[in-house]
Parts: sequence; structure tokens; C-alpha cells
Amino acid sequence: MLGKHRKHVARRKKSGGIIVAYRNSLDKYIIPIETESKLVLWFKITNSLTKCGDIICGVVYIPPEYSEYALENPHGVIEEEFRRISINCTSVIMLGNFNSRTRNLPDFVLLDFDIF
Repeated sequence: MLGKHRKHVARRKKSGGIIVAYRNSLDKYIIPIETESKLVLWFKITNSLTKCGDIICGVVYIPPEYSEYALENPHGVIEEEFRRISINCTSVIMLGNFNSRTRNLPDFVLLDFDIF
């Protein structure tokens, strides 16, 4: 099991975090990727399991806009980290709770693959 929890306590109860649960038999195929991110729990599924190359996975949780954990530009923070993490990998999966707040902005991201 992989986990990333908040260090602060909200309303006198431990609150929030990200967890990935998997069978013990998969432990040797799932490698955590340590980052400073408070928004994404990164891990790699190795080629030994997939037989088609390593797969980088990012489990996302963006706190609601007015919570004490909210960031000014969470999507930009995640995008920068995505660029760093994916530089040497052809397969990246991001999933989770993006708490999307696009307002009148597009609800998609155009990636410029020339920069990779």
C-alpha cells in the first residue's frame, strides 16, 4: 500500500490524503516515486508486470477551492510535475479527484510534445 497524508489536522480530526491499495503479490512491480508534491502520489508499474514498458501513474487529489489546503494554481503545479516525471517515460496515467474548477476556461490541456 502506498500513501501520502496531510501533516496538518483539520477540525481536530485527521483529514485527507491519497492512498493506493493493491495485492501483496504486486508489491515487487509497484515502485513509489518520491516527490515534494502534496497533490499527486506517483508510482511506477514496472515492465516486469506490463511487458510493454514501465508505466508511471499519478493519483491526484486537488483540495476544494476554499479549503485550508487549496493552492493558487493546482493544475499548473501538477502540469509542471507531470513534465518532470514523464520526461523519460512514454506511458503516463493520471487519475483521481481533480476537483475541476475551470469556470470559463477550457476543460482540457493541450500538450506541446515538442518540449518533451
